Amino acid sequence: MMEPTWRLMLGPVLVGDLHQYEVDMPWWICRFVPGPGWPGVRELYEAFEQWLDRREPDPNGIKGVEVIGPIAALGMELEAPDGTRMPVPRRALVWIRDDIARVRC
Repeated sequence: MMEPTWRLMLGPVLVGDLHQYEVDMPWWICRFVPGPGWPGVRELYEAFEQWLDRREPDPNGIKGVEVIGPIAALGMELEAPDGTRMPVPRRALVWIRDDIARVRC
């Protein structure tokens, strides 16, 4: 298997590898391969997916913050092949659904 384009990290723990295969500007579409840290964050991403699927009006962005906030509070980082890291979501956005991740940085 090829080296990942990025690695999603929670401190020293690998949440998952992201293998970019397509671009849908401004997003990179990646195959997501879960790592040992994925079970600890999966429920937060599933809650985000469910919120997106409901397409509820959120004119003030309050519900969006409630759903995204716990993901942001984790302190995850997106690690490039050269070892540099970008904080999620301050410098990089990573949305995961099943085996597909969307990355924007």
